[in-house]
Amino acid sequence: MSIADRYPVVVVGGGPAGLATSAELRRRGIEHVVLERGDSVGHSWANLYDSLTLHTGKHLSALPRMRFDRSVPLFPSRLDFMAYLHRYVDVLKLPVETGRTVTAIERRSDEWLVRTDRGDLTARDVVMATGIVASPRLPAIPGRERFRGRVMHSVEYRRPAGFAGDHSPPPRGVETKPLAR
Repeated sequence: MSIADRYPVVVVGGGPAGLATSAELRRRGIEHVVLERGDSVGHSWANLYDSLTLHTGKHLSALPRMRFDRSVPLFPSRLDFMAYLHRYVDVLKLPVETGRTVTAIERRSDEWLVRTDRGDLTARDVVMATGIVASPRLPAIPGRERFRGRVMHSVEYRRPAGFAGDHSPPPRGVETKPLAR
């Protein structure tokens, strides 16, 4: 392993948490690298539903050391937020390597071995910033096997096309109640 493959810190995940961590490490002068599995930062955000709009104002959604542009609405869209993440990396000159999937992390005496699909790295410290979208899970729901409709995790949803007018009845034996008003 070459000396270039050793870092004091490796950050796994190039979304908001990983990029904010990178900005703070850079501010403190700590050498590091951010590994993002997707082809660009915010890969998970790029693959969320089209009409996503942040439910927090941009003043609460900004990452350390950089505000949103004035032209961005109070509640940024998914595209606004993705553009912000790209600008964040460019403006703060963050060390992000895209298209690099971490396959395993192992403790080796006084350092971590970070295995990736493009070679291994070692680090004194590792920050896991993979987010909650990276590993979706569908819960076990009693009676689900009898349901004749489509079951999907929210990370699979992109747009309402294909759902309009679908008023499939519940499966036999599954009682439904109207919502209280």
